[in-house]
Amino acid sequence: MKKWLEILIHVLFWCFTTWVIFLAFGESDYELINIDGVTTTMVHRNIRELWFFALTHVFKAALFYTNAFLLFPRYVKTRNLQRFILSSVLVLVVALALELIISNYLMLGPDGLWVYITPRLPLSFTLSIFYLGISFAYSFALSWMKNERQKSVLVQEKLVTELAFLKAQVNPHFLFNTLNNLYSMANRSDSPDLADGIDKLSQLMRYMLYDSNSDTVLLDRELEYIRSFIEIQKLRLSEDDDFIIQFHVEGPTGNVRIAPMLLIPFVENAFKHGIDFKESSVIKIELILENDEMIFSVFNSCADNANDLEKGKSGIGLENLRRRLELLYYGLYSLEIKEDGEVHGAILKLKLN
Repeated sequence: MKKWLEILIHVLFWCFTTWVIFLAFGESDYELINIDGVTTTMVHRNIRELWFFALTHVFKAALFYTNAFLLFPRYVKTRNLQRFILSSVLVLVVALALELIISNYLMLGPDGLWVYITPRLPLSFTLSIFYLGISFAYSFALSWMKNERQKSVLVQEKLVTELAFLKAQVNPHFLFNTLNNLYSMANRSDSPDLADGIDKLSQLMRYMLYDSNSDTVLLDRELEYIRSFIEIQKLRLSEDDDFIIQFHVEGPTGNVRIAPMLLIPFVENAFKHGIDFKESSVIKIELILENDEMIFSVFNSCADNANDLEKGKSGIGLENLRRRLELLYYGLYSLEIKEDGEVHGAILKLKLN
């Protein structure tokens, strides 16, 4: 729906409800008149009452939109029902108090406060509850439509990704047969490091080609992929290079499942920008599982990779990762990127349940 049309519908809604409530509850004078022997009742509306209801509806609209666009979206992210109820009650009380003080004082003067308390306060309270209930339904509808759009986008992106993967995929059987031949040749030539590197590369490819096609994988498989990736990256380094690579895992990972290839972009980015063959380099990777929350952090020293063939090229790994997190874990994650010129860090917090 176009934005201007949505705004117009909202304006018409408030104008219509204000008019209906004015007709139903506004003060009126009745006069009986006789025209040609026919008794007719004449209703005289107090137009001042219309402006009164219009002014009070400003506060009811504030209550409606505060709940719809602030309180309910926050509840969707935090799932804290108690806080949501308390916040809604607080906003309701504040809106009623402001309506009581401002509307009646402006329309009726100081004495209007006492006029309002008896017949009008129950009416205003009932209408506020009514609009609050409508705002719940409206918020839920918006959330549902947003989730449906995200699901649709996710399905489309998955189809596009699978098509691109099929176009770029070389026959995996050929690749694995070739790697097996190279692995055998490395063993026969007594090159254990080369053989181990080929074996790790084979594990990486198997995970990328087969395991990552599932919606979720065991966290242990993702961590195994990261370890194999680190071992392959170490082949670039010699014993004379000054580098520190730490990988620490804490907590029960056995039954945890996550989206495949979710963590590796952080590690790839750390090795791409954190290894300097001229100076000391540090890469620290840590994963902690605690209270149904996963905290994954990667920190690396900022290297001046003057000889990096990809220097100057903007990677899209983290950008794509943000998009995947938004689609797959909306409201369940936080991602913080830190950079101070010497150290680059990324901290991903993910609620698992």
